[in-house]
Amino acid sequence: MILRQRRRVWKFWSSGPSPHKQKDTTLNKRDGFEDLMEERRHSSDLRYAMRCYTPVVYKDLVPRTPSALRNVVLKSDQVQYVIKQLSKETGESPDIISDEAADILEKMGHGLRLSIVRFFAFTLSKIFKALFQKVRVNEEGIHKLHQAIQEYPVVLLPSHRSYIDFLMLSYIMYTYDLSLPVVAAGMDFMGMKIVGEMLRMSGAFFIRRSFGGDRLYWAVFSEYVKTILRNGDAPVEFFVEGTRSRTGKSLIPKLGLLNIAIEPFLMGEVFDMYLVPISISYERILEESLYAHELLGVPKPKESTSGLLKARKILSENFGSIHIYFGQPVSVRSLATGTVRRSQYNLVPRHIPRKPSGDVYRFLDAVGHRMVVLQQKNMVISPWVLMTTVIIQNLPSMPLPDLIRQTLWLKVIAEAFGAFIDWPVNVSADKVIRSSLALRHNIVKTVKNQVMLCQEETTAEFTVEKVSKSTVTVLMCASYRNQILHVFVRPALVAIAFQNAHSCRKEDVYSCFSYLREVFSDEFIFLPGNLVKVICKYLMRTEFTDDFTEKRFVAEIRNHAAELILTGAIKYSEVLSVDMQKNALAALSRLGAIEKLKTAGGTACKVNKQTLARVADMLAPELPVKSATVAKL
Repeated sequence: MILRQRRRVWKFWSSGPSPHKQKDTTLNKRDGFEDLMEERRHSSDLRYAMRCYTPVVYKDLVPRTPSALRNVVLKSDQVQYVIKQLSKETGESPDIISDEAADILEKMGHGLRLSIVRFFAFTLSKIFKALFQKVRVNEEGIHKLHQAIQEYPVVLLPSHRSYIDFLMLSYIMYTYDLSLPVVAAGMDFMGMKIVGEMLRMSGAFFIRRSFGGDRLYWAVFSEYVKTILRNGDAPVEFFVEGTRSRTGKSLIPKLGLLNIAIEPFLMGEVFDMYLVPISISYERILEESLYAHELLGVPKPKESTSGLLKARKILSENFGSIHIYFGQPVSVRSLATGTVRRSQYNLVPRHIPRKPSGDVYRFLDAVGHRMVVLQQKNMVISPWVLMTTVIIQNLPSMPLPDLIRQTLWLKVIAEAFGAFIDWPVNVSADKVIRSSLALRHNIVKTVKNQVMLCQEETTAEFTVEKVSKSTVTVLMCASYRNQILHVFVRPALVAIAFQNAHSCRKEDVYSCFSYLREVFSDEFIFLPGNLVKVICKYLMRTEFTDDFTEKRFVAEIRNHAAELILTGAIKYSEVLSVDMQKNALAALSRLGAIEKLKTAGGTACKVNKQTLARVADMLAPELPVKSATVAKL
């Protein structure tokens, strides 16, 4: 019955939503979400998986099998050109290089099979019902995607916070009778016995994390993606951030795959294409503890089938709700008009590989950043995100009534700045807060009406090693706090600029604001300002007169920061995060305080102490602070 109702909904959508419905959805995002799990809890998962699946497809689609797609790629002008060039340069037979290209494509390409898709649909229904209370999707976005897929080739650009992301999106596409995307996945997954091949047969194609100048691999990979888009075989899905964010903040967009995806339009091979930003918001992330340990330098565990089986114990945990917001499809043609000269692609044969020109690179950079901003704009903020923001500012503990009061105050401020807060309707604030605390029993606890982090208690002397261990829950908390930073970062930088500027003149304040924005362009968070100052002070020490590697830098800065925490010189233990330390190093490099040099052993860093001193002075506040020790930093 529910499936019949869904078909009636699609019939209604095919004729377009009424103006009244469209207006209501625009005015209130909350009303536009549907909980997919509600349907799954009241009907057969097997019937759902085996239902008639008739996806909408691109209007000009000429259907072909995965093997036919691989043949088209191998015979393409670009791949054949690179094979001939490599043969001339190396003296290797073109047939041998062609066999190598075929092997690359065999390992890379997807092998979509509906039978495996149905198996995943059944299995994921069981898993998602166990893990999540709700999986909420905005139906207006689904309707717009439904139309976009039929008009032009589509590129799906979801935010990336969890391994669940690409599984969830394919699940949703299957549920709504949309073409299943082909998904760019790391080679790590291919090494998972059985699971790797099943992912391939559900639409994944596997790529190396880095190509290392391998021209043949790059030619095969880029032509594979472009061929899928030219023909409209399926939507192509990849993460513009490149990897999962361990910190909860959006990452700087990676432009390599974006350039490949947009190139068919720039070369005039398709009239237009759509980029669809997708925001995936988790109330509780499955990898929250894993991420915190990775940020403290613990190596990332290798993806494996045995590891996946061991992780099944999480099925007994409650991970709250997920919101998936499909954004407005963005026309690449409209973005490129008046911005990039497409005529430059007519000056050389199209099959000859080329690097993006300056204006194309700037265009790609602007598009990548715009997609990330659109992802942020439609993120759904849970009460827990507001709570962690308050909790971190009041460590080691705070009274529960104060937490409730300050969380409500922050909610009002965040909504005034445009944040979408998923606050339960007709539920008391006390109940909302207590419910969120109960869901995060592994991070926080309430003792005698005092809210505090769950940290290992010890009577022994506090050492550098124990500082790192106690920081795990702080970083877990911070990863949720970070989800709202994009709402406040710009006004916060303006406020800091007013504090640090030499005068209140508009020019001085703007100059300081621009400088701060440059410093934090890898981070977009206030606290690393303290870390950059700590690093500036540390790099002025004599032991850094010689060149040093990033590995040495991270190890020594972590120990130095831990010592400062022990002495009380700095308050925020988040400075122990490897991610934050590397971002600070990148900022100092960009500002000219550190010069990166290529050496036989890799990359070395050299300190420019004069520039470093200027950076430290610029970051030092003009206004007095409470602690003299902190003021020296």
